[in-house]
Amino acid sequence: MGQSEKININRIRKWQKRIMVILGIIIVGISIIHFSDSRTKVERDFEKALEKFVESGEKRILLRFLTDFKWDRVYVFGPYGDDGSWKGEHPLTDEGHWGLQFIDMNNNYIPIRIRRGLLDEPRQCGCFLKDVQLVYHGERDPYSANSKTKPEFLGTRCND
Repeated sequence: MGQSEKININRIRKWQKRIMVILGIIIVGISIIHFSDSRTKVERDFEKALEKFVESGEKRILLRFLTDFKWDRVYVFGPYGDDGSWKGEHPLTDEGHWGLQFIDMNNNYIPIRIRRGLLDEPRQCGCFLKDVQLVYHGERDPYSANSKTKPEFLGTRCND
């Protein structure tokens, strides 16, 4: 093997190493991005549906039209809000979120955190049955951290 062939092989090996390092960095970066979103698929799907409603300009919607899972009642919580009704670990750990907790007939629950930048915390909290409507009178300001008008939940209250 001649000197020029050895140089070419060394160049190829150097490029192979560089490509492997770059691929490794890309794979690690994608993994970090993918796993850093701590929201569940249900939360992401609900947020997309809620965002679509807010941007539609509609003023009210039955909450059940924003979900694709079965539920019978929903608890509405403000930031840091928990009156003891929350099932499981309370996920609202900062003032930037408020939440809903959907519960079915078997007492299975689905917690959902909602960014106040998408929709500000509700005027009232508590438990509502499936006929509950989300009413939103305001305009979302994309340049503001929070919406200017608080949403309302209107419907039959739970007895428990």
